[in-house]
Amino acid sequence: MKKYLKMAGWIALYLVILYAIINGVKWFVFNVCSLNKTLNDFLWNNRTLFGFTISVITICIYYGIFKLRGKNLFKVCGFEKMGIKDVFGITMMGISMSIFTTSFTSISFIGSTFPQFEDYMKGFFETKGSLPLLVVMLMVLPMFEEIIFRGIIFNELRDNMPLVAAIVIQAAIYGILQFSPVLGTYAAIGSMIYVLPYIWTRSLFGSILVQDTCILSLFILRRTGIKELLASTGNAVLILLSLLGALGMLAFAYFVRKDSVNQQSTVKTVEALN
Repeated sequence: MKKYLKMAGWIALYLVILYAIINGVKWFVFNVCSLNKTLNDFLWNNRTLFGFTISVITICIYYGIFKLRGKNLFKVCGFEKMGIKDVFGITMMGISMSIFTTSFTSISFIGSTFPQFEDYMKGFFETKGSLPLLVVMLMVLPMFEEIIFRGIIFNELRDNMPLVAAIVIQAAIYGILQFSPVLGTYAAIGSMIYVLPYIWTRSLFGSILVQDTCILSLFILRRTGIKELLASTGNAVLILLSLLGALGMLAFAYFVRKDSVNQQSTVKTVEALN
């Protein structure tokens, strides 16, 4: 019981700090930055900077906490080198996920029932600010997000409970923090997908890569007009593409897991021979 209370205490501390920083940045933007129109307009046209600022401050504080605990945050997260097969499989997982998301949310009855998806996507991918800055932020933000939720919170859970329970709980926490039942459910499911490459490759680069690839693919599909083209094909085609995207995720996830098992088996064989 003591270890569970300790675990819950650390996770609660991390979440309280994150929540405080989110609200602190909001306060600063609304009460200080808003006084300067040029700065205010720049920030609202480049909204990803909010997430970047929150993430940087949060990671710096977490790094200090881990130092006090006698740990190195980045070693705990595990940024190990991945093989070419893993990189390929994880990249294809992310692309398949973007195809599923784009197609599924474009189905007419899904879009009309859950308009939150389209509103969120537009606000995130179609800002009027600097395009290069947006692309850079779309690549950088997942790294911070994965450090917080998979590298820190998930590892804290995994060290103290069965793996499946840790996966589900970290996903629930990730979903709740979206502050929207619809978006939170999608985020929780996505979180369970993001964590799998991390588990299999033992490298946080795996989680970062699958989320980066998915987000950048969603961005490209929207900015090139492919999303609108797919939406115009009708529900039957969109449902078929959704199924293909889901099957692609499963197939490439199996590919990555199988390659990971083979690599671990090879390592154990070499260690036994030595």
